[in-house]
Amino acid sequence: MSRIATFILARAGSRRIPKKNIVDFHGKPLIMWTVETAIAMGFPVYVFTDMPEIKELLEDRPVSVMQKLFENESGIHETGKELDAYNEQVKADHIILLQPTSPLRNVLKIIGWIEEYIEGGYSAGVACKKLDRKFYYIDGNQAYDIGGRNYCSNTIRPIYKETGSFYIFRKEQILENHFLNTKNLVIFEDPHDIDINTMGDLRNG
Repeated sequence: MSRIATFILARAGSRRIPKKNIVDFHGKPLIMWTVETAIAMGFPVYVFTDMPEIKELLEDRPVSVMQKLFENESGIHETGKELDAYNEQVKADHIILLQPTSPLRNVLKIIGWIEEYIEGGYSAGVACKKLDRKFYYIDGNQAYDIGGRNYCSNTIRPIYKETGSFYIFRKEQILENHFLNTKNLVIFEDPHDIDINTMGDLRNG
């Protein structure tokens, strides 16, 4: 039987919001929103962190807290090599990746996404928000407006924005150029598009 595991990567360094992953977000540390979602999903949860505060915060939670690797002063790392090193320890066939800066998720919807991914035999899946295609832009400038002309919507392929809230992929995808680098990809429409990266995001979240 295929083994599914949930990974959360939570580094200490953050330039725009100091100690971002444990900053208060509506009454609890930001990372706890993601950890609680991961636990509710029902798969083994692995939190990889180099932050002592997170390790202490998760002591009584049913998760495995492991040392985060591949960090330097700029926080630059190669995600593929990092995930490969972690999965050498975890031995998962499918990996769910949840970023700790996306606090709003619907567990039942995610479980449905996982079922769709498994039943469809996909190599990877990603949560995205569908964008309005009324305007086309080139280098930031509006180039074409289709809002006033008649057209068949079935002939226009939708545009999606990756929300960053949910990824799932086969272990074989890890050492590709990117774990989403496959034509066998399923897109999950995500109603939430909140990623806390700046103080403005924190105030408006």
